[in-house]
Amino acid sequence: MSKYPIDPSTAPGYPQSSVYKPTASSHPQLYHQAQQSYQNVVPNLAAQPSHPAHYHQQPGTQINPHLVPSKPNPHIPPSQSNPYTLPSQLNPHLRSSHSNPHIPPSLSGPNIPHSQTQLVQGMNNLQMNPATQNIPVKSFNPATQYAAIAPNGQQKSTSVEPSAANIKSQISPQIIPPPTRTTPSKHSGEITSMLHAPTHPGVLNSQLNAPIHRSTAPPHQPQMHPTQSSQVTNMSTPPGIKPQMSPSTSSQFYPSPNQSHFLNYDASSQPWGQNIQRGSITQGPPAPVLPATPLPIQGQSQYPPTQQSGVAQFQNNLTPNPGSTPVLFPQHPMQTGPGQPRIPGSAPVNQFNQTHQQALPPELEPINLLDTRNILPKYIPDPPLPKVSTGVRTKTQFDPYMLCSTLNSIPYSKSLLSKSKLPLGVLIQPFRDIQSDKLPIVSTSCIIRCTNCRTYINPYISFLSGRKWKCNICHRANALPDGFNPDDAMKANNITGSYSEVQSPIVEYIANSDYALRPPQPPVYVFVLDVSNASVVSGALSAFCKTLIECIDEIPGDSRTQVGLITFNHSIQFYGIRGNLPAHIYDILDLEEVFLPTNNDLLVYLKEVKESFKQLLRDLPSIWGNSHSSDSCVGVAAESAYKMISQCGGRITILIAQRPTRGNGAMSSEQATSYLKKHTSNLESLQLSASTDFYKKLALDCCEKQVGVDVFVTCSQFTDLLSISALSRYSSGQVRYYPALSQESPNRIKAFQEDLHRYFTRRIGFEAVMRIRCSPGLALHTFHGNCFVRSTDLLALPNVNPDHSFAIQLSYEETLDEVEVAFVQSALLYTSVRGERRIRVATIALPVTTKLMDVYASANTQAIAAFVAKMAVDRLIESSLGDARTGLINVVGDLIKSYSVFCPANRSNSLTLPTSLRLLPLYLLGLLKHPLLRVNSLIQLDERSYQTILLKTLPLDELLSSIYPTLYSLHDIIEKSELTNELEGDHIIVQIMHCSAEKTSLTGTYLLDAGEHLILYLGANVSPEFLQKVFGVSSPRELVEDNSTSIKEFPVIENMLSERIRLLMSQIKWSRARSPVLMVLTDTSHCKMEFPKRLVEDKFEETMSYYEFLNFLRSKISK
Repeated sequence: MSKYPIDPSTAPGYPQSSVYKPTASSHPQLYHQAQQSYQNVVPNLAAQPSHPAHYHQQPGTQINPHLVPSKPNPHIPPSQSNPYTLPSQLNPHLRSSHSNPHIPPSLSGPNIPHSQTQLVQGMNNLQMNPATQNIPVKSFNPATQYAAIAPNGQQKSTSVEPSAANIKSQISPQIIPPPTRTTPSKHSGEITSMLHAPTHPGVLNSQLNAPIHRSTAPPHQPQMHPTQSSQVTNMSTPPGIKPQMSPSTSSQFYPSPNQSHFLNYDASSQPWGQNIQRGSITQGPPAPVLPATPLPIQGQSQYPPTQQSGVAQFQNNLTPNPGSTPVLFPQHPMQTGPGQPRIPGSAPVNQFNQTHQQALPPELEPINLLDTRNILPKYIPDPPLPKVSTGVRTKTQFDPYMLCSTLNSIPYSKSLLSKSKLPLGVLIQPFRDIQSDKLPIVSTSCIIRCTNCRTYINPYISFLSGRKWKCNICHRANALPDGFNPDDAMKANNITGSYSEVQSPIVEYIANSDYALRPPQPPVYVFVLDVSNASVVSGALSAFCKTLIECIDEIPGDSRTQVGLITFNHSIQFYGIRGNLPAHIYDILDLEEVFLPTNNDLLVYLKEVKESFKQLLRDLPSIWGNSHSSDSCVGVAAESAYKMISQCGGRITILIAQRPTRGNGAMSSEQATSYLKKHTSNLESLQLSASTDFYKKLALDCCEKQVGVDVFVTCSQFTDLLSISALSRYSSGQVRYYPALSQESPNRIKAFQEDLHRYFTRRIGFEAVMRIRCSPGLALHTFHGNCFVRSTDLLALPNVNPDHSFAIQLSYEETLDEVEVAFVQSALLYTSVRGERRIRVATIALPVTTKLMDVYASANTQAIAAFVAKMAVDRLIESSLGDARTGLINVVGDLIKSYSVFCPANRSNSLTLPTSLRLLPLYLLGLLKHPLLRVNSLIQLDERSYQTILLKTLPLDELLSSIYPTLYSLHDIIEKSELTNELEGDHIIVQIMHCSAEKTSLTGTYLLDAGEHLILYLGANVSPEFLQKVFGVSSPRELVEDNSTSIKEFPVIENMLSERIRLLMSQIKWSRARSPVLMVLTDTSHCKMEFPKRLVEDKFEETMSYYEFLNFLRSKISK
């Protein structure tokens, strides 16, 4: 049987030759009948699940009753034939007596073949006839895939240069012009890939929302008619056909010791059909697309291998083994000689092969994903760095997580970027914790900057004669200040540290008063706590107060630090603290016009009232322990906290345990029911939208007064998190969500306290702004992250912390014809807790290329996946869930199509990408299975809203863990790990595994890092010796209770195996902004399915396996 079960030409019984071959000229009627049948039936055949009967049968399994013996095919050797085939009468798409609901009426007709054999024979006749080889076929124009479509279906003209009036209007956050949207029309708009998601809601200038690429066809390609755009056909599984499962789950099956107990999966077809059909703007039937040559007979399939894993799999869960596919090389990029442009695809095959006799760089080695099994690297890799000239003087290594680009060699023009089908942007984590030896601190009275573009001096500038230096961005010649010796600065072995600004791409300046608009303000922290019955019962209030008491001495600040406290339920309570006296409570019942008490004891110096403040926090849980209030006025409480610190700025921390029910921003029960019904009735058309703009307006007021707002939500019921999160989104704050927080779940309480501990003690900057500068010809297009965009290149950040992450999409203002290297520089100006104004500057150099080969070779797959995730969030907010999913599929589909043009020698039935991009389909499949984008009614609306926040704000490494979890094998960690020394302590590097049950065993123990959760899975037959060495027990039942996932205690046992496992878990925990919840699962745990549902490469419920996804992509792009 073929390795590609959805390929009709390799199905059993497919005739390999034919005597009669109708042509369009000789027999037009027969030709068009076969042609119409091919267009009507092939898409549905491609969607059918495969039934490879020669799959390895597990003991006790039964042969699929839908597979019946078929007659041997004389054209296929016995070793390659399949004794079973799917009867045509079981396939509703092959019956001519009934209409097919999946085929549009314009495409249906009475001439559909009555059997699969007749269909494929007719297809073969068309393929084998040389007269049909030159039939005009509808061409594919890559440029039209990224056109911005207006609601009326017309393309919109774009501009990225704002007017002076627009810039002036952005200085004040009071006036917010609505952003221009590029949402496709529901009737005729094309759903393109994520490269044109709508802009961040915080962008004020509507002219910034222009698309990166314009719909311009190359000179050799005619502009396509709107009705000729490529169509994505319905790929849903035919009704009545359900994917089969191996091993069988019948009552006669009894698992052997090496087989899995996870046999209760409920496989269902992926509902792609409606979602994908909406992505077409074709009004009539598509033009026929005929294969150029008959497909060869494939050898016997190698899939799936014998299954011996610890978790059950479906037949289609497996990825293919490496076959006998010949090694194919990508097409030489865009030129046949120096300065001689070549039309893609015009070179003959023999000329193509002659061009690639020289070795390719490793990043460009083509990989057929359908034939390649193990594509993961051995260890978690860091994002690749751009390759710059060796003449640049740098003595410190650049941190790729602080500033990285999606492309480390950027195209010289918009058209070349459009051909690559890749996004261009940068990811920035400006306040990231960096080792002291990699972050030089420069204290000088004169910060050297370009007098024209205000770029900070950096290692990429060049020194000129006459004590001058040339700016690397605008190329302006500037004078050097007195005392700066360029000869000493150019020495790479300079160890004095006096010229770090020209030897390190990341540097931090201690600025003078010229960089401050007002005297440094003291660090101010106000805590706003929910004291309703829900907060008390869940343990959230007690855990918050306890953690704050433990961290009160470690809160960043100095002798000027001030604190304040507000609580709320059905009313608001202010607390006056004076010295060592008991706190005085001011209870405000009137929520219409809240006023602040006139006393001066609401905001006090921490050093003067530290003990009284601690005692107040100890007493709060008991003061409100008997509270039966079920109301919440969080909107009024947040507004009161803003008024309290509006004169000096600072940080507001809010704890919320239930939905707001009183005052501003409240939502009644009737409104909540209506809102939930609207957002859950039709998930395909789900569009996330806030119920009120009160919180957004309050956040903008906070941003103007340098106040940041952070929100912690611990409610298990609907809270309207999407609306409340606007408080943090526009004030550069953060949101944390703990829906299952309960005193009965100690592991979740512990994770909540660990998050709070990091939050209270991490570094913080106040009154910050960040400006992004880039080379002429490039422009800033879209901003992603919690921020307020004050102007075209300036972000307002009232608070900044090490976990803040931003993404910025770049566009072209003009071609970079004479530019060899482009530069992007970020400069973060902030006030430290000690009142110092500091500037952290990071500069990255990106070579400019005219070759598509260099663009693919330099692709940063991790950054691209993170960038596409943020674009998917915008598409979900601005359009719908179905459009966001379709856009993700189009991203990888368009990329593979574009690379097939770049690499025309590939077989038509292969799925080839360069080595540098081999992981992108896997990451995008993880995104499709992400809770945000899954079409699953069991996912709560608040959970989906929270995931939009995380994908927008998470740092790169954490975001990748949430998209594609990292799987470690613990039972052999000693052989698969290495120890290094970082910061004078042990640092462990462990080999990673594919996220698939195929790689697991019932005798093994595994650790799954899934971002918010850290899952420790113990196989059913785990060795008692391993349990004794690591946990000090002989059975998994001694480690956890039957209905619990909380480990009683992780013992410290003095042996190498235990030490390395504990080091790995602590290393994951303390490197994260969010402390993951540890879950210990065994084969008897009530929630044991939490482990297999996070195995991205396997099929689970309505989602596809990785191999199914690859076959789906192949069928999609072949149309």
